[in-house]
Amino acid sequence: STHIVPVVCTDKTWCVAVLPNDTRDDFQHMSFCNGIATTDGGTHVSHVMRTLTKLFSEALAKVKLKPAAKLIKDNIFLIVTLRTSKPLFDSQCKTKLKKYSK
Repeated sequence: STHIVPVVCTDKTWCVAVLPNDTRDDFQHMSFCNGIATTDGGTHVSHVMRTLTKLFSEALAKVKLKPAAKLIKDNIFLIVTLRTSKPLFDSQCKTKLKKYSK
């Protein structure tokens, strides 16, 4: 199916797109830090996902729905791009971001 994807960019630091996860499996993402694909995610993905889960939970609570955070997370395909100075990766392969400058 085709989805319209809203992309939210805050200045030149963050760009985030949220799509439905049509596979209905576990949470899936595509993430980048300074143009480097972080296939294992990292702190930037965790930060965005925590924020989104909280926003979705609050919105759903207003209509008396209280899904578990994992259910929300597992139904999202997240795309995150972060531009930051001095990123710290978990290894030379740079597949996971450990820390970024705020």
